[in-house]
Amino acid sequence: FQMDEPEPYDGGVYLQADVEPWILDDLVTVFGTGRLSLLRGSVDDDAYWDLDYVARLGVRTPRRDRGIAVYGQVHRLHDDWRDDDSRGPDREQDPWTLVGVGIQFLY
Repeated sequence: FQMDEPEPYDGGVYLQADVEPWILDDLVTVFGTGRLSLLRGSVDDDAYWDLDYVARLGVRTPRRDRGIAVYGQVHRLHDDWRDDDSRGPDREQDPWTLVGVGIQFLY
């Protein structure tokens, strides 16, 4: 679905953390996951940095290999694939903020 140019991604680093602050009577585990990404891109000779993140909070059955998880998440990301206005340090396109809920079946 890329028409002309590849994404202007040069590299990056990310930090991810997973926590389980509460396990309630071996019935439900409350969990959180977060990832912070620092991405470098360049268009022509102009380099730039983007800061994107994902934060997820939910509950699941205590066993990670079987059961079900229900969660909500917020994801902020830059979209360098959309068009020329979304590329480069002076782009006009603002980052996207996606909010969602999910159900995951663990097996």
